[in-house]
Amino acid sequence: MSSVDASSTTVLVTGGSGFVGSHCVHQLLEQGYNVRTTIRSLKREDEIRKLVTPKADPSAASRLTVYAADLSSDDGWEKAIDGCDYVLHVASPFPVTQPKDANELIRPAVDGTLRVLKASLAKHVKRVVMTSSFVAVGYGHDNYDRVLDENDWSNPEGKNISPYGVSKTLAERAAWDFVEKNPGLEFTVMNPVGIFGPVLGAEAGRSLGTSMQIIERIVKGQLPAAPRMVFGVVDVRDLATLHIRAMHLPEAKGKRFLCISDNGEFVSIQEIGKALGHNVRTLPDWLVRGLAYISSDLKMVTFELGADKHATNKRTRETFGFTFKGWEESVKASADSLKELGLV
Repeated sequence: MSSVDASSTTVLVTGGSGFVGSHCVHQLLEQGYNVRTTIRSLKREDEIRKLVTPKADPSAASRLTVYAADLSSDDGWEKAIDGCDYVLHVASPFPVTQPKDANELIRPAVDGTLRVLKASLAKHVKRVVMTSSFVAVGYGHDNYDRVLDENDWSNPEGKNISPYGVSKTLAERAAWDFVEKNPGLEFTVMNPVGIFGPVLGAEAGRSLGTSMQIIERIVKGQLPAAPRMVFGVVDVRDLATLHIRAMHLPEAKGKRFLCISDNGEFVSIQEIGKALGHNVRTLPDWLVRGLAYISSDLKMVTFELGADKHATNKRTRETFGFTFKGWEESVKASADSLKELGLV
């Protein structure tokens, strides 16, 4: 990969207040890029600037511009993207509870993705790097006896897939269809598993993501037992680094990349608890399914029961020459940051 003059390169990161988006903005500023980010309301601009500005270089804030733009509306996107060389499309809300009507998630996910791609095409962006998810790869299958890779797609009509999984799958499918019809726009997709690692800040109004809520509850002793489910782990710092590298790497064009630590190892909540020095017992599957009728939290995880998945990060490691942090390092960094910020 040829060297890049960061000082003359402008990058838009959608959703700069989110867990992944804030780390992307933070790393880009550290590396000297001119950065833009979008948030729903400019009332939170000062809060976001404090969150993402590198402590070692406060002057980096002068290279950050914040725009108001919402994925549910066309307003603001062309203005935010105009003059950008690259777009990291990271913004994507994760539901606290699953809606009764899957279309409440599907339509906004698809439409929001297409808004960003259309504006990027209109403004001649060199490449868009989009954050999708492993839920667009590893769900709705009849069995999990094989190792999943980037050639796999979740089946939106399968039994063990949530409305969120359907929305992410259809949004990514729509993105690839758009790019196929508009070959002038280069496109790369990152498909991360559960995202852990340090939280940058504890500013008011920021809620912890699903993965970090698991860590919070374990550390606080509020999770004495959990369902029998496994998931992959990726460090948010690694994920941000891969997004930035994917902007420039020629070999990343037109490809999906699974982002998962430890060569694709999946771990349980019980194993994470043990790594953090806490004993988390296992809830029987029958009890989880029974309680799911009255608990929206448990209803979301019934899709995971009995699906012991296996995946590989070989393409990502070899394409980027990348070594992932181990999952234990990531979950411990999560817990440490929550303690340092006084959140637990």
